[in-house]
Amino acid sequence: MTGPAGIWQYVMEHTDRGECKCGSCPDGTAIPHTVDMRFFKTVVRGQPDAVAFLRLSGDHRGEFAQCDPFDGKPHNYVEIGGWIGDRSMALQYMALGRMLGLFNLMATASGTPVIVSARRAA
Repeated sequence: MTGPAGIWQYVMEHTDRGECKCGSCPDGTAIPHTVDMRFFKTVVRGQPDAVAFLRLSGDHRGEFAQCDPFDGKPHNYVEIGGWIGDRSMALQYMALGRMLGLFNLMATASGTPVIVSARRAA
């Protein structure tokens, strides 16, 4: 569901586009609070919870297509975008799943991110 409830709202509440500005991330190294999603960087905000993320993902019914990001198959941002309702939101969703330790992401030859594996347990 897009709008004020569900996984869409959860991702909006717990991610921002851009880099971490916490002040404690070391310069010149991998930033632990930020995931580079090729089109933009995504940073975690607040205290997201893997259990809530999993529950909301399981409750979500596709906007334009059905997709189960946790089915063990690779899923790109276009597929996730059809499921969540927006490709930009798909990238933020994938980044949040990565930051929660639920998704392993890989870049394709063109550099676009793909979920290559996912855990159903927090």
